[in-house]
Amino acid sequence: MERNQDNDVNYEPYMFFRRGRPQQDREEAAEPKERPHRARTPVAVLMIAVLFCLSIFVADLYANEGILAVWKDKNEDVSKTFFVYCVDSYHQNAQGLMSAGEVKNMGGAGYLFFDGKYYLAAAIYKTRADAEIVKKDTANSGGLIYELTVPDPKLEWCRGGNKSAVKRAVVAAYDLYNGLYDVSVRLDEGNLDVVDAIAKINVLAANLDDLTADFEETIKNENKFGYVKTKTYLLILSALLDNAKSEILAGANASGAVRYAYCAALFLASSTAKSL
Repeated sequence: MERNQDNDVNYEPYMFFRRGRPQQDREEAAEPKERPHRARTPVAVLMIAVLFCLSIFVADLYANEGILAVWKDKNEDVSKTFFVYCVDSYHQNAQGLMSAGEVKNMGGAGYLFFDGKYYLAAAIYKTRADAEIVKKDTANSGGLIYELTVPDPKLEWCRGGNKSAVKRAVVAAYDLYNGLYDVSVRLDEGNLDVVDAIAKINVLAANLDDLTADFEETIKNENKFGYVKTKTYLLILSALLDNAKSEILAGANASGAVRYAYCAALFLASSTAKSL
């Protein structure tokens, strides 16, 4: 795929490889050179002593649930795991749309992605069980399911206090996904009508507008690559919300329309978080 000259972005998604991530070239490991024999007894004794002290320290933290609390908070704060069902990849847009439409008509989150060469029909879910159900019911049950962890965004390109502003933007976007997912679940359960669903999406859209304006004001003088990626990402999210509302108003499956946008937002988030 050609490099984009405007913001120097080179997007090469690994999900288009049917057997997982592309294989990297591996150089044969050189045979280790022999080293002169050295006495290692003092080092071994020291390591045993250090490990013994650490084991006592960790055991004490474990008993007081200190280490568990830290680990739990870390996992909840810095990453989210989702399951991506890759139905298939196609050379033609029409074929991909048919496949994505099949998933979407089942009430799932069918979506079609394009990397400049291939069209990928995919769906994203919060649990592996949901992804397995859709995989079983689709015509091409030979598709692959990937476990996708959205990491804490890398913010090295920010300066000083602006780092917190970018992090706040991404965290707020995660909250937006959760809001979309809540709308879709309540629609499925019959606890929300179309009017209320659109009202909730409007609230999310307003929050996103405020977030985008704040980001524009705070980060406008930052590194161009990171700024363009994040700003584009926020604008796409706004378009996805509008698309969800339009499909609901047009009489489409309300839950499917919302999940359609939700799925795309998650995929974009993972790409953006990895590139920042």
